[in-house]
Amino acid sequence: MKLFGSGKEREVAREASPTYDTVIGAGCVVRGDLTVRGAAHVKGEVRGGVDASGELDLDLGGSILGEVKAERARIAGRIEGDIRVKDSLELRKGSHLRGDVYAKSFRIQDGAIFQGNCHMGRDEPPAYLPGAGSGAK
Repeated sequence: MKLFGSGKEREVAREASPTYDTVIGAGCVVRGDLTVRGAAHVKGEVRGGVDASGELDLDLGGSILGEVKAERARIAGRIEGDIRVKDSLELRKGSHLRGDVYAKSFRIQDGAIFQGNCHMGRDEPPAYLPGAGSGAK
């Protein structure tokens, strides 16, 4: 696609880029649990749990120190805590996840680090789904 193109080409590029309801910028530190209605993009640090009703993107250099719940997640940064996604989880090159995974599908790219247990499928109780509150292990 051309960098400078017709209005139609620019419109297609805008549709392809994700829209986030909440962005935690690089250098930003959030202390405490974060609840997001919709999609979240974390470039900084969250020292607490993250509960997003939509998609979660965690950039390389970003980190979450707590439990994560989301519809689906793409992780390039670091998570220390369990992650529970209703749909899919992708660990990208350079990511580091230390915790258990609960997901319908789970993909790990070369160069990602995963330390924990993986529970795949639809057998998780509803309390583990995003927005359903915290469930006991």
